[in-house]
Amino acid sequence: MEIDVWQQIPDHIIVNVFGHLSLSERYHASLVCKSWQQCFHSQYLWRTFEFNLNKDNAEFRNFADCVVQHGHHFRDVSIYLYQKDAEKRKCAVEIINLLCKVRQSKLNKFGIYFTGENPLFYAGLEFVEALKTFFGYIPDELSPKHSLVEVNLSGLQAAFDDSLIDELSKNHPKIESLNLFNRILVCKVTPDCILRLVKRCQKLQDLRVYHTSLSDEILETLAEDDRSPIQYLAIGCRRELKYESDLTSDAWAKLGAKIPEFRVSLHFDHTVPQVKVADVLKPEIPLKQLRLETFTILIDEIKTVSRFYCDTLEALILQTPNTYELGVALLDLAHTCKQLTCLKVYCILDKEVVQGIHAELPQLREKGNYILKSEMEPEPWMIPTRKSLLTVQQEFPFK
Repeated sequence: MEIDVWQQIPDHIIVNVFGHLSLSERYHASLVCKSWQQCFHSQYLWRTFEFNLNKDNAEFRNFADCVVQHGHHFRDVSIYLYQKDAEKRKCAVEIINLLCKVRQSKLNKFGIYFTGENPLFYAGLEFVEALKTFFGYIPDELSPKHSLVEVNLSGLQAAFDDSLIDELSKNHPKIESLNLFNRILVCKVTPDCILRLVKRCQKLQDLRVYHTSLSDEILETLAEDDRSPIQYLAIGCRRELKYESDLTSDAWAKLGAKIPEFRVSLHFDHTVPQVKVADVLKPEIPLKQLRLETFTILIDEIKTVSRFYCDTLEALILQTPNTYELGVALLDLAHTCKQLTCLKVYCILDKEVVQGIHAELPQLREKGNYILKSEMEPEPWMIPTRKSLLTVQQEFPFK
C-alpha cells in the first residue's frame, strides 16, 4: 500500500523536491524507483545549477559528469568556491573548461563567487584565462545561438583586465546585466574597454563597475537612441578618485533626461579622500542607493544628500562617528527623504534621534531594513569584514 502511495506522487512534485537537494542526495534519491530516476534526468531540474566547492571535493567527479550529461540543459550556473584550497580552485577551473565544451549550450546566466580568505599572493590568473576561453568565440557546430545575458563576477577575487571583458562583449552582444564590482585592490578595466562593451552590447540594462572604469563618453553612449534604455548603474568609488577626472554634470543630466527611470548606486569606501566625496555627489545623478563607508565625519555629505536626492534616495548606509551635528543632519534627512526604505547607521545615536527618525520614516520599521542603535550591545550589528565578504558582495548594490 505504501508503494502505491509513493508512486502516485506527481512527477513535478518529485522534481521540485530534488531541486532542494545536493547533487549526491539527489542521486541517492533517484535510486528509489524508476519514476524517480526519470525525474533525476528531467530537463527542468538542470536549468539552474549550483556548483558548490565549499565543503569537500568528493562531488567534483559527479559535477564533471553532470556538465557532460546535462550541460546542454543549463540556463543559470553559479560556482561557489572556497578559494584558499588549491584543489578546489583546480576543480572550479576544470568545471569552467568543461562548460566551454558543451554542445548546443543554452546557458544565459553565469556567476562565480569566492568564499573564505584570499590566499597570500594569489592573483587568480588561471580563472582569468579559463574565463577568456569560456567567453570567447564558440564554433557554430558547438553552439550557434549561445549568448550570455547575465554575468556576475563580483565574487571573483582576481585581477581581470580589458582582454577578459573584450572577449565577453565581442562574443556575447546580448548581455543585459554585468557586475564587475569584485573588491579587488586594483582595477585594470579601463574606460575605453567599458566604452567598447557599451557600444557592442545594445541591450545592456544593469552595469556595476568601479568609478575608474567610467567616462563621460560612456554616459553619452548609454543615452543614445538606438539601444535599450539602461535601468541601473552601480559605481564603486575608491582611492583612484585622487587621480581621476570626475564625471561631469552635463553628462549625467543628458542621461537622466533621456531615461527618466534610470537610477544609480554609489559606494564610497574608507580609501576615498573625503574631499572627493562632494565632487562626485552631483545633483544631476538620479541616486537611489548610497553607501558612505568612509569612517569619517559626514555631516556636510549627509546635508548634501538631503538637498540633492530627496526625491530618489531609497537606501543609505553610513559608517561614521556619532556627534550632535550628525543627529541633526539625520533628522533632517529623515524629514526630507521620504522614499527611504533602508537606513543603516553604524554608530551609537542619541535615543531622541532614533525616535525622531522612526517617527518621520515609519516604513523602516514596517520593512525591518534598518540599523539605528541608541545603546551599545555585545554585537549590535554585523560590520562588513573579510570573513563576511560573500555577504557584502551579494548585498551591494542592495537593490
